[in-house]
Amino acid sequence: MRKHTIGFLVGAALTALPVVASAAAGDTLAAGDPANLFDLTDYVSTDTSLITAIRFLPDGRMLIAQKVGALKIRENDGSIRQLYSFPVTTTSEQGFIGLAVQPDFATSRRIIVYWTRTDAAGGSVENRINVSSFRLNDADDTVDPASERVLIRDITAPANHDGGGLSFGSDGFLYVGVGDNGCNENIPATRLHRNLRSTSFNVANGKILRVALDGAIPPSNPWVATTGSVSGKPFSSGVCEVVNGVTTMPTTTEPVRKDIFAMGFRNPFRIWTDPKTNFVWVGDVGETSFEEIDVVTRPGQHFGWPFIEGEVAGGAGPWTAAKCTELTPNPGGCVEPAHAYGHLPANANGSVTGGRIVDSCRFPPAWRGKYFFADYLSREVYSMGVTPGRDGLVAGSREVFLTLDGAAGQGPTDMLEGPDGALYVVLYASAPTVSRVVRVYPKTPAPASDCVVPGADAGSDGGVDAGPDGGRLDGGSDGGVVDSGAGADGGCCDGGSGPGPLADAGGADAGQAAAKDTSGCGCETVGAPALGARAAVAAFGLGALFSAAVVRRRRRR
Repeated sequence: MRKHTIGFLVGAALTALPVVASAAAGDTLAAGDPANLFDLTDYVSTDTSLITAIRFLPDGRMLIAQKVGALKIRENDGSIRQLYSFPVTTTSEQGFIGLAVQPDFATSRRIIVYWTRTDAAGGSVENRINVSSFRLNDADDTVDPASERVLIRDITAPANHDGGGLSFGSDGFLYVGVGDNGCNENIPATRLHRNLRSTSFNVANGKILRVALDGAIPPSNPWVATTGSVSGKPFSSGVCEVVNGVTTMPTTTEPVRKDIFAMGFRNPFRIWTDPKTNFVWVGDVGETSFEEIDVVTRPGQHFGWPFIEGEVAGGAGPWTAAKCTELTPNPGGCVEPAHAYGHLPANANGSVTGGRIVDSCRFPPAWRGKYFFADYLSREVYSMGVTPGRDGLVAGSREVFLTLDGAAGQGPTDMLEGPDGALYVVLYASAPTVSRVVRVYPKTPAPASDCVVPGADAGSDGGVDAGPDGGRLDGGSDGGVVDSGAGADGGCCDGGSGPGPLADAGGADAGQAAAKDTSGCGCETVGAPALGARAAVAAFGLGALFSAAVVRRRRRR
């Protein structure tokens, strides 16, 4: 969804509703307004399993990404056909896990793919992820493999916390959510250093990256002017060297990555850029205690991992909140989440799927402008009120909107707003069970003549309007600190109602193994960039890790 007034070919989409089947009997809208005002249908319920992402094309047809590498299309008559099979490795969370449609698709016919490549023998190429652009053929929409343009190459991806979020901003740039690739590294303590990938300048892991359509670095990225290098070394083989049972940290120097836009994330599996503000909304999958919704309001912000998880200092080790002050480039340390909710026992919840603000005028007025997101384990879709500046969420406003029918191992992996103004939610399932795309739409939608749909989906990229600011984000008068809601608490995060924490020893989480967050380890070493144009980043090194600092207070609501 990228242009307020153009986006997709909304005229055709609004005059004819899509062909749909009936919804599964077990899908349940919450009592009250959700059940009274909305209906459900299965938009996709055949010939698909392992759906990780969906996007609409400008003509209203839906592209479907499957973890095993298949790219399919749902035609407007409801039929589904395969366009291509990307050669991916599918261990744990690896595979075809991110999809976007280029904003100039009408002329370029290009899509963006976030995928774990394989070599000719079928093995992983050093456990690497590429973000690539491919062209769809004019005649039949199949993928032209020779058209590949690699935008971001060789992101470390050892089987878990692989991220996969893709979204185009109103600045025309591509935003990419990359996971930290860790595995609960507080067990054993000798692995603690691996968690620092999210804070290291020499790796993509644990970051939101920003690049142009050709892979070039936007001149307004926060560390474009940083000179020098970082002490440390990314993976070369996808494994860590172990000597006498202790993981070593090989030392070289690596340049600062200029494509980093924001950092301090664990697994930003789904992201969305707000076309009205260009703020980046991130669903960051937590570890043992909390799930987060983060809002990036300006370049260079750090969102706490591994030093803080949700509202709790400690994160992935014996850290204190002081580390946010010591090891972040911004005065004041880490940015608090817009919302955090605690895990419930027995895997009842605990794996967030980031969503979007639904602005469709086809929704009832009271439901327009709310943020919708989901939890993979509970299979619940939530709504929350959004602050007036669209920079956070209203404390205490989280409500269950929809509960999807499914079994362990099934849950929401993506959601978007369609060209018809409906909300589309993916329910991931492994074969032989069919993944579903559920369409949520108002029982009495506004007439097509009364409104223009402001774009299309949770990052569907159908018509970007490059703004006059060259891609710079304005954090406002508060210096870019996210306010998680109204009240006198100063914007502290909302821990939700869950009693948490839920112990997690790094093994496969029930209901999540295939899609998002399981086991497997890797390592990156971190260090301090040499002083250059941005002296503030010098405090990122391991040498500063144990220095004194002022503890930034985080309060529970």
